[in-house]
Amino acid sequence: MPPLQLQERRYLPGNLLYLHWMMFNDDSLQWLNATLAAAHDEDKLEGLAIDLRGNAGGLARVAAEVYAMLGGEGVFAWHKS
Repeated sequence: MPPLQLQERRYLPGNLLYLHWMMFNDDSLQWLNATLAAAHDEDKLEGLAIDLRGNAGGLARVAAEVYAMLGGEGVFAWHKS
């Protein structure tokens, strides 16, 4: 059985980079850095689409670092019951 893929990256029409996280783990920041560096090298990035559907959560520290790395300001998380 192949290992579970926790991240996905692909380009959508219009050079929109689609990023999907199934879970935030210790590899998430390294993956994001490598993904953004590759996009920069390809010189075709026009925008980002970040898909967190089905995200099981994971390490809140890593999720907060990803949020900050992408220029996040304001509320990072909230809980709705």
